[in-house]
Amino acid sequence: MNNDQEILNFLFRHLGSIFDKDISNYHQTTSADLTLYEWFVTPHRVVGLDFHDFMINESARRGTIFGVENSDISGDTGTTRFDSNAIATQL
Repeated sequence: MNNDQEILNFLFRHLGSIFDKDISNYHQTTSADLTLYEWFVTPHRVVGLDFHDFMINESARRGTIFGVENSDISGDTGTTRFDSNAIATQL
């Protein structure tokens, strides 16, 4: 397996853990000392995995992804997805 494919497999495993609400797999694919700024909590810095654990657990409890209800304004339900069109790795 080349490096690009290994990176993409890891990325899809990580994203899948979020969409599947799989805390164990999320922890296996995320550094415990993760620090970042989340767009929806800006300007607050998120340190560690506690916030993401909370978001994933709440999503599982509510049957949502990222705490967002899985329906549009008409009430029709759909699926949450991420697009991976033209992904390029850069090492």
